[in-house]
Amino acid sequence: MNDDRFSFRAEEFENEASFRWPEQFAESQRRISSLSKSESKKLQELGDWVNENLVRCQLAGYEPHRDEVQGVVEQHFRWVSAFWDPDKEAYLALSEMYVHDKRYRAFYERINPGLSEYLSLAMKTYANSKL
Repeated sequence: MNDDRFSFRAEEFENEASFRWPEQFAESQRRISSLSKSESKKLQELGDWVNENLVRCQLAGYEPHRDEVQGVVEQHFRWVSAFWDPDKEAYLALSEMYVHDKRYRAFYERINPGLSEYLSLAMKTYANSKL
């Protein structure tokens, strides 16, 4: 599926991140700038794949704790980990941001209604069972 609504636009969040978490932001920028074009494209494709498959799971009625969903969230964690190294606490905090930060919520709700809450619950399950 090549649908732009699945693509995450980091520039919407970079300014705040650079002020709130300057060291982590600098590390993230270093990591991103060191990627080749091919690696960058693969990372974007992984993020799109995660979002597409979350929607598929959500529309299929799978509960966030179901193995199929957790497999997708494992790839989400892998995608997030390309930018920074979240531990359990940080990944849980990110899951809360997806619901409570209006920009993240709008991004996921634009993809599919209820997706921000769905992903957040799935991330909490993943973090509490795998991290």
